[in-house]
Amino acid sequence: MLRLVSSALQVRGLPMMVKELTIPVPWGHIAAKEYSNPPDTHNEHNVLALHGWMDNANTFDRLIPMLPGGNFVCMDFPGHGKSSYRPGGVCYSITDYVIDVARVVNELKWEKFSIMGHSLGGGIGILYSATFPEKVENLVVIDSIGPVTRKTEKFATQLRESIRGHLDLEEKIHNGVKYSHEQALKRLLEGNSALTEESAKVLLQRGTREVEESLVFARDPRLKLVIFALSTYYFTLNTG
Repeated sequence: MLRLVSSALQVRGLPMMVKELTIPVPWGHIAAKEYSNPPDTHNEHNVLALHGWMDNANTFDRLIPMLPGGNFVCMDFPGHGKSSYRPGGVCYSITDYVIDVARVVNELKWEKFSIMGHSLGGGIGILYSATFPEKVENLVVIDSIGPVTRKTEKFATQLRESIRGHLDLEEKIHNGVKYSHEQALKRLLEGNSALTEESAKVLLQRGTREVEESLVFARDPRLKLVIFALSTYYFTLNTG
């Protein structure tokens, strides 16, 4: 694992180091940010923070400095933030995200830790905690309905829509629409009415990249179809 020191913060009078982590995976890397207290503060409680759909690790930038000390790792899910996209032709699914969490935990060599998940990250946190209960001490879920379910009789129709959507999108994927900073900010705010301008600016810092003096969104375009992948492929609810 490559660790790069990014900066230092003062939190409640104590220094907190912020590092960028790059965790190798078979198709590239998973990026993450680590907020940690100096070793002499004797606070070794580990927390893994999981962001929501089409967000990134910066989701927790304003929250973590307000929490009790500890070691917080905020990961970018594949296709988000600074993490690699999944290989071409591969879909995004919630079970794969649970595997991604397991990869990160193994790389960090954490035996016990807590999870803090927002939205989609909350659902993934629930599934990981149910799968590996011996590793999770506490689970905090923010603004999440949990894993998505659908009625069994709708499975075939939704699977059909998901397959068609992925195949159509593969033919249209390009290098991304270019925006000025103001245009990218406006686009993000229009897409999520719950965001404040300040919060949107924080997400844009990690959620865009520069291309020819313009900005493009860093997230994988295939994420637009992730809801179909989550609800159709893996979770059905038999109400009969």
